[in-house]
Amino acid sequence: MELLLVSAILAVMLGIVLSATIFLAKAETQRTQYAHQQRIVRKWKQIISNDLQSVIQDTEQLNKAVGTETIRHFGVVGTSTQLRIDISDYSWRSAESSELRTIFYEFHPICGFVRQERDYAALKSVEGAKEETPEIIKGQFRYLDGGTWHDQWASLDRKRVPSAVEVTFYSLPRTEASRWRQRIPGSSEPVLNQVIIQIPAAAQGYFESYQRAQAPRPPLEDLLPPPPAPSALPRPPTPPPPSPFHSLFGDDGL
Repeated sequence: MELLLVSAILAVMLGIVLSATIFLAKAETQRTQYAHQQRIVRKWKQIISNDLQSVIQDTEQLNKAVGTETIRHFGVVGTSTQLRIDISDYSWRSAESSELRTIFYEFHPICGFVRQERDYAALKSVEGAKEETPEIIKGQFRYLDGGTWHDQWASLDRKRVPSAVEVTFYSLPRTEASRWRQRIPGSSEPVLNQVIIQIPAAAQGYFESYQRAQAPRPPLEDLLPPPPAPSALPRPPTPPPPSPFHSLFGDDGL
């Protein structure tokens, strides 16, 4: 009986230790996963900000056809789930590729957040670096025209890039993201993330439009008032009579 009692006590104690070990292991795994998730969120916020702040545009001319190929000009084209931007990145400049890059973003239902980069001068069939982030499960883009947010944007139609782009996306650790996509009961709720990036090229476009809209300034001589007529010139004031106190100070000769 004593042996059975000791065995039961040991079994209970081992069960408690095992449960605590499993709990701590799960907690550490979740902490590691969420820390990795936050690093991914910070990484993509920085990448998107860098890309959008490097946007260039060319709105002086419309797209025109040369032979059988259409020349595409720089700018921003996007919907709520897809975005294409043209940027200038001097770190890519080499003999084989130019500093002009075209970046494609997409919120894909299976692959997550997808970013693809191409050389602007490369053939359309040539694909560049492509990166998929399944931890970002869904999201959307919105575009600011200076006062109103829009779900779509085309620089060629609007003759400029947006003032800012809002990127909203939901993220989960990779294992939880897979469970969420499979609609498994008990899946974790995704975490909301949002970033708004101002585009410097928009301010430059506004400045150039403002300069073109201003009328030429008249020469300086046209801005000065005309000289008055001789008859209208004011007479010099009459000097006052000499003071009777001047002799007291010996300045009669002054």
